[in-house]
Amino acid sequence: MRTTRAGRRASPAAIGFDADGRTTDGLAFGTYIVTVNPYGKMYSDWYAELVGTDWATLDYHTASPDGAVEKALRITCSANTDYKRTGTLRVTLSKTGESVDFPITQVGLKPDATLTLSTESDIEMMALEPAEVTVAFETNMPASTVTAELEEGVEWLTCTLDREAGTIVLAASDNTSPTDMREATVTVSAGTEDTSLATRQIKVRQLANETYLFIYGSGIPHFAAFGDAAQMNKNDLVFGLDHYFRSGKVILSTSRTPDAYPRYALTADGKLAVLADAAAEAAAPELTFGIAGMNALRVTIALDDDNNVVAADSKAEFTRISTVNSMPESELAGYPTKEYVTRDGKTKTDDDRPALERRRGDGHLQAGQRSGRGLEDGRLRRSGVFDAQPGL
Repeated sequence: MRTTRAGRRASPAAIGFDADGRTTDGLAFGTYIVTVNPYGKMYSDWYAELVGTDWATLDYHTASPDGAVEKALRITCSANTDYKRTGTLRVTLSKTGESVDFPITQVGLKPDATLTLSTESDIEMMALEPAEVTVAFETNMPASTVTAELEEGVEWLTCTLDREAGTIVLAASDNTSPTDMREATVTVSAGTEDTSLATRQIKVRQLANETYLFIYGSGIPHFAAFGDAAQMNKNDLVFGLDHYFRSGKVILSTSRTPDAYPRYALTADGKLAVLADAAAEAAAPELTFGIAGMNALRVTIALDDDNNVVAADSKAEFTRISTVNSMPESELAGYPTKEYVTRDGKTKTDDDRPALERRRGDGHLQAGQRSGRGLEDGRLRRSGVFDAQPGL
């Protein structure tokens, strides 16, 4: 089927009307030409009807958008002072009984239902003693129409809806499985099918009962706060993170629960210092990096029989990640420099070596400096390869 509005043809992907009853083009009615394909049935007889659309009327008409008179139909819609409504235009071939449905939509004077949640991300819970998670919601529909339904068959998670407070509280039982994560979906709705309905989903994942490490601190600008902690990659009891580090605190936690302790601070000798509480964390030692930049951190932990971290038997090691066209500061300092004026009128100091020599020299130095040195001899050492992260 194709439509004609003021003599032009368009795709009838949606037959739409405004609240005042006019078409979305501002016309008093919509005129639609029906084309039957394949070509052999082009002139087959057809008829049309409106299904579940008592607020619109249908009559047959003719149209000639290209000069040729063609059989068409005309839909007229009454004004809508309520919520958006939908219906169906059904076109049927008289000879075969085949039919095609086309949706009809009319917006209303009342706004469509809206529903926003305080989190759009998946929720992750720890395996043991998981903290409750509160999700706030806002809607323009009556609070009495809000529902929160947990998917069928899920018994380890509870969902408590408080319509007056505008919150949904999620609570999980312990997951004792050492290998199996658990997942569930909560569907939140506001409004009704008869008025306007908005729906959102909350995905909940509970980790298996194994050890995880989450890293944060002032020494990792992107994950400075506990709430922004990153989960480290895991290979048995070795945890890794390749990231930008600078001087500051680097803290590890085995839990995402805000009040969970102990936590562990990395020290300059490659050990883990136990942080028993928030006061100990505030006084945690800071690491010093000669140059801020990309490092590969590997933490190897030891566990006791109850799966608790044994800090004294655990260790951490940083390996500098070198980048292309990088050079140790000690080597760079030995080269002559030259000052010149930039386009914006500022003065800049640059290496005065010929370009070819500079490329060759850097390549030689890179080959010898790619392997960084980590925590060793009680001191935090670096390879000397310089790289910088813009904006930090």
